[in-house]
Order: sequence, then C-alpha cells, then structure tokens
Amino acid sequence: MTWTCGRDRGRSPALVVPADLAGPSGGTRYDERMITELAASGLDVTAEPVPGAWPSPTGEDRAALRHALGRHDDVLVDGLIGSAAPQEIEQARARGARVGVLVHLPLPAEGGLDEPDRTRLAALERRALHAAGTVVATSGWAAAGLRERYGLAGVHAVAPGTDRAETATGSTPTHLLALGSITPRKNPLGLLEALAGLQDRHWNLSLVGPRGSDEGYVRAVTARAKALQGRVRMPGSLEGEALEALWRTVDLLVLPSLAETYGMVVTEALAHGIPALVPAGTGAVEALHGSGERDGLPEAGAVVAGTGGEAWAEACGVGSTTQGCVTGGAVPPPSTGTGSAGGTPPRPSSGRCWGGEPPGARRLAGAAPRRRPPGPGARRRAAAPARRPRRRADG
Repeated sequence: MTWTCGRDRGRSPALVVPADLAGPSGGTRYDERMITELAASGLDVTAEPVPGAWPSPTGEDRAALRHALGRHDDVLVDGLIGSAAPQEIEQARARGARVGVLVHLPLPAEGGLDEPDRTRLAALERRALHAAGTVVATSGWAAAGLRERYGLAGVHAVAPGTDRAETATGSTPTHLLALGSITPRKNPLGLLEALAGLQDRHWNLSLVGPRGSDEGYVRAVTARAKALQGRVRMPGSLEGEALEALWRTVDLLVLPSLAETYGMVVTEALAHGIPALVPAGTGAVEALHGSGERDGLPEAGAVVAGTGGEAWAEACGVGSTTQGCVTGGAVPPPSTGTGSAGGTPPRPSSGRCWGGEPPGARRLAGAAPRRRPPGPGARRRAAAPARRPRRRADG
C-alpha cells in the first residue's frame, strides 16, 4: 500500500512509520499490512510517515515527529523512530495522548554498531519503552527479550501472518534463497563464506534484497559473490510477480542472520512449501516452528546452532551431482524428484495466515492504544476480505 499523510485526517488513531528507508524490509511490510488488516476489522488507522535519519535523528527530524504526534490522541510508533525518541513520547504522554511503540528489532541489536553506539541506543530505547503506554513486539521470543533487556512489566506479542501461496516446484541444480537486506546483521557474507567450501556440489544462490548503508560491507559481499563463479545472483529488491516467480524456483530458504525477532521470510517460505534453515537463539525459530499451528506436522527445515561458517556449510550441504537437491546436514533428502527439499514439504496452509486465527490484526488492535471503538459499521467492514499487498523482498 502507499503511505498517505494524515494531517487532514482529524485525530484518528495513527501508526507513525519511517519515511526514508533505503529499501523494503520486513518491518515496513508488517506496518503496511497491519494497517490494512485493522481497516478490514473496522478500525481506521492513519499512516503517518515521518522523515529522518532514524534512529539518529536531527533536530528537524524530531520536530517532524512532534508535529505528527500532536495530530493524534492514539498513536503507535514504529520502533525505529519511537525507541530513539523518549523525550517526544514523554511530551505526548504528558498532554494526554496514548502512545505505544512497535519494536521490530531492539536498536542495539542492529549489526555494524560499535560499543558506544550500542550503549547510547540502549539507554534511549529503555527510556522510550518505559515512557510508552504500550509496547508491542513481533513474536513471543522478542517480547520476552524486551522484558528481560529493559525490565518491562508487560510486552504484547503480535506475530505477523502470511498469505497462502502456490507451492514451489524447485530447481535443478538446487536453488538456495537468502532474502533480506545486504547488511552485517543479515550476514550474507558469512553465508557466502560457508558456501565457498561447497563448490564441488551443484547449487545456485539468490541474494535478494536492498543494499544496506554500509558500502564497504556491500562491496565485500559483491566481491565474494563474484568469486563463486556465476553461482550467485544479486538482483537487488524484488516485488510483485518477479518475487513470486522467484519463489516458485526455490528449494531452500537460508536465513543466516545474527539477530532476528521473527523472520517473515520464513513463514513466506513455508507458505510456498519451501523448508528453511534459521539461526538458533533468534525469533526465527518461532517463525519456523510456529506457535501451535504447526503442531503434529513434519519438521519444515532446521535450526542451525552458531553463526560460524562450518555450521552453515554443514547445514547447507548439497547432495550428489545427479540429485540436484538438498541432502546431508540438517535437511533430509526429498521423497520425490521434483527438486523440492526437505522430505515431506511443509503444508502451504499450515502457517498463521493474515485474516485467519489467531487474528494478528485484532491482537494488535487490542494491544495498541485506542481512543474509542470502531463505529457501527465495523461488523460489516470486518467481513470484507483484506486486500493483498504487493509482495516485496524482506529486510
């Protein structure tokens, strides 16, 4: 969906979002889809894009945030902004506004930060989250982490959903996909180093997502990808049919991130019948295993212990030159010759779907600050199907 300014929308509930991100991310997609789902459930929420170099804003950026907060009595602020703006949240609360913060990733958990920056951001975020009336995280794992990290009394967990999708057919040779921004936290360089030891096997890799702001890191990833002799594609961000066409060819999703609060790409992979490798000790494990909706179903991938190249090389171990499928390591061979990895593919409808139960949008509506309930037409609007957003590469 397209973000629209709410300055003429009165004092409706609002979600304050970053306006100047370098590219699409899981956080922006979560924000966009939640507004769509809340509207379908009868709650009209205004999107308030706020410009700035968040989480390190200028004075002008802070003024823009104060102006946005001043237009609404009930506000949920994306954590990239809200966690870095404790003073603005305190001021809004002091005038009587209800303000919550939606934390996609704790600010100190972003990759590439030095210790002074991590300490500074942690202090800002602690103050901001204690000042907020409501704190929302994107998984149970992330909520528990925020409670422990900052001593918060209560954090609401609202995991995202996914859309049902066509089951992937896979490829020969094996097609691995890493879907996320080219940043230290997403760790594509570590993945490439792991795959460098598997050049005697048959595989290809797509690194799909926007380039991060660390130009030196992007150059290092690009150089390492080129050294793997044509096996690695880096098409940048994909959306719509281009991304959907890519999903149809994938055999295995690989998510080697150093930190993840959830990992929407994991549930998207499962929706396409594609297994996933995810890092231990992150919220991506919850995305892989589900929160009850996958109980009794076959394992849909594997959890990789550690971030070292050896562990990921073993997990990504590719089978013989004649099979063209993922074998060895943590992922079992397929039961058919279709090229789809992971034995029995996960059921496309087995995950948590947008608009399904448990309804994430309604849980967010209950957690977020609200000034008044929906109007009398809410029941009729809630019955309308949610609009499907344009699919984009996750960050």
